[in-house]
Amino acid sequence: MICKRAKKLGKKYTRRLLPDFLLPYRVIRSDKTLEALQEDPGELEKVCSILGCIDLRTARKYLEHVEKAIKRASLAITERLSRFSSKIFTTHFSPEEDFISCFYSLVTRYNVLQIHLYGGMGTQYSPTYFIGLNWNSVHRNKPTTYVSDLRLYPDTS
Repeated sequence: MICKRAKKLGKKYTRRLLPDFLLPYRVIRSDKTLEALQEDPGELEKVCSILGCIDLRTARKYLEHVEKAIKRASLAITERLSRFSSKIFTTHFSPEEDFISCFYSLVTRYNVLQIHLYGGMGTQYSPTYFIGLNWNSVHRNKPTTYVSDLRLYPDTS
């Protein structure tokens, strides 16, 4: 995107919009982590092949973080949907449903709400968009370019 006003002022005038399947500061895509979560988590070799990594610890870490991100995203979507008291947007869940199918159902309901509110101009969001939005709140570490975390230690003098 180019901002003509910022260009005239001599400021930074370009902005790069990244696709929604990219996770912040990560090399593994959110759609691949979602696909890996739907596989059998016990088969870490298969999960590693989906994610494109070779370390089993990395696979476990990504599975754990994507699960947390999905749960946080589900809560955020539910909060947004709860503001509207229409039978169209209410979703009935059964206790037997897993959190992934609930998440997909909530994303579908949210997209229906977008069409209802904005008509043809409503943006349709993919599940990976919500995972990317909630990834930072789950994974608050610094990017992998940092070797160590410099913490301030209390003054004992």
